[in-house]
Amino acid sequence: MSLFESGDSTGEVSLKDLCNNGIKPKLTGDVDLKHLAGLIIRGGWPGNINYSPKDSSEAIDEYIKLIIDDDLIRLDGVYVIPITALKN
Repeated sequence: MSLFESGDSTGEVSLKDLCNNGIKPKLTGDVDLKHLAGLIIRGGWPGNINYSPKDSSEAIDEYIKLIIDDDLIRLDGVYVIPITALKN
């Protein structure tokens, strides 16, 4: 199920346009990282439509921590320094 089908997206961008470089950058307003992480954890299975991020706030926090704290290599091969490495 797509985010449009679940009511979590406006559907303004199609996969066809995305794959064909047919989209134009657009401001969408504030983005809540915890909400996005919750959508990722929920996934696209129709049986999960009633999933509530409140049901697994620990999983969301852990997901965000893994993204921020782990060493990352971007697709272009550039190493990304974890933010925790910048602490004194």
